Amino acid sequence: MKFGTPGIGSAAHLPAELFKLEADIDVVHVPFKGGKDTIAATKSGNVTYSLLPLSLAIKGSKDGKLQILAVTSVERSEAVPDVPTLAEVGFPDINSSVWWGIWAPAGIPDSVAEKLEKDIAQALASPEVLEQLKKRNLKPMSMTSVEFKQFVRKEMETVKNIVKKAGIEAQ
Repeated sequence: MKFGTPGIGSAAHLPAELFKLEADIDVVHVPFKGGKDTIAATKSGNVTYSLLPLSLAIKGSKDGKLQILAVTSVERSEAVPDVPTLAEVGFPDINSSVWWGIWAPAGIPDSVAEKLEKDIAQALASPEVLEQLKKRNLKPMSMTSVEFKQFVRKEMETVKNIVKKAGIEAQ
């Protein structure tokens, strides 16, 4: 069997490797140059399954030639509420979501960092921003700078462990 992702080291590749390890299955990774190529390969049967960003999977499934089997997030997605999480189908240790953070140069004055933190939290709470995020199947994770640093450290450790267990080497 083969599984496809939109590229080596992509946000889909690492959870796919973790799924391979947790499911204890012998599958070969086939990296593509992006989501559209991954979808085409899955629809044509060139790969057995693929991991994709949810927004791409939803678009790719509209013609009925691609079926979304599970989501990697902790909770079901509002965009596809009938699709179970991987935890619900027997893989409780796999939970992966793509996230973005806002970064500033080291040494930024505390007053500037605090203002940014406040303004970002305010923006993420606004109905207009929440509506735009929802349209894109995104959910805000508002954190303080201290919480974000802890979150990033934990994410880095998780990635490091997956890379080591899966034997992924730099290209």
